[in-house]
Amino acid sequence: MKKLLTILACVLLLCGCTPKAYTDNLSKGEDALKAGKYIKAEQYFKKAYEKKNTSEAKELINASGLLVQSNDALQTGDFEKSIQKAKLVNSNDSKNKIMKTAIKEAEKLIEKANSLLTTKKKMEDSIDKGKSLLNLNKFDEAYKTFKEAKNEELDNKEIKNLDKQLTDLMDQTTKERQAYDNNIRTQQQEKQKQNSNEVSSTPKENSNILTHSEAEQIVRSYLKITDKNVYTKYDHDEGDNYIIHVYEVVIDDPKTKEGHTATWGWYGVNKYTKKVYDSMNN
Repeated sequence: MKKLLTILACVLLLCGCTPKAYTDNLSKGEDALKAGKYIKAEQYFKKAYEKKNTSEAKELINASGLLVQSNDALQTGDFEKSIQKAKLVNSNDSKNKIMKTAIKEAEKLIEKANSLLTTKKKMEDSIDKGKSLLNLNKFDEAYKTFKEAKNEELDNKEIKNLDKQLTDLMDQTTKERQAYDNNIRTQQQEKQKQNSNEVSSTPKENSNILTHSEAEQIVRSYLKITDKNVYTKYDHDEGDNYIIHVYEVVIDDPKTKEGHTATWGWYGVNKYTKKVYDSMNN
C-alpha cells in the first residue's frame, strides 16, 4: 500500500511540472517579439503548445499570428488592415508578461501604420491637386506641387509607388510645358506670316532700327526685371516688331544645377517706335 501511494505521488508530481522545453520556447518567442520577428515568435509559441497545451500558449499563438498579419499589411500598403489586426491584439487585457510584450508591439504597428496612412493621403491629395493645375496649364504650380509631395525616405512599397507616380507626373509636366511653349511659338510665327504681307505705315529708316539686344533690354526695363534668373530673349520678327520671349530658369537641384524654364510671357517691341506690348493679349 505504501509503495502504491509513493507511485501515485510521483505521477501527480510529474503531471504538475512544466516541461523545460515549454518555458524555453515561450522565452524564445518573447525575444522574437521584441525583435519584431513575429513569424519566428509564432513558431516558438506553437512549439511550446506542443509541449504543453495551455491557454497561455494558445493566446500567444493567436496574438503573434495577428502581428504577422498586421506587419504584412503594413508592408504592402494596406494600412487600414494593419491597424485593424494590431488593435485585436491591443484590446487584450491579459496580465501575462509575454502578452504585454505582444501588446507593446501591436501599439508600435498601429503608430507606424497611422503615420504611413497620413503620408499616403497627403501624397494622394497632392497628386489630385497637381493634376488639376496641370489641366489649367499652370505648369509651374503643378510641378512644385508634385515635387514637394515626394517622399524618398520611407521604405514602404505603397509610398514608393506614389513617389514614382509623382516623379512621372513631374516629367509629364515638363513635357507638356515644352509642348505648350512650342505651340505658342508656332502661333506667333503664323501671325508673323500674316503680318508680313501688310504694308507698314511706319517710316523705315535703317539708322533708327532697334537691334535684337536693344529690344531685349527695353522689355527688361519695361517689366522692371532685376532677377538674374529671368531672361529676355529675341525669338522672331512679326511685321515691324521683334517678339521677345521672357522666361525664368528655375533650379530644381542646387547640387547638380539641374532645372527647368518657366515662361513669363511673350512681348513685342516695335523696331522703329520702341513701343512694347503684350503679344499674347494683343
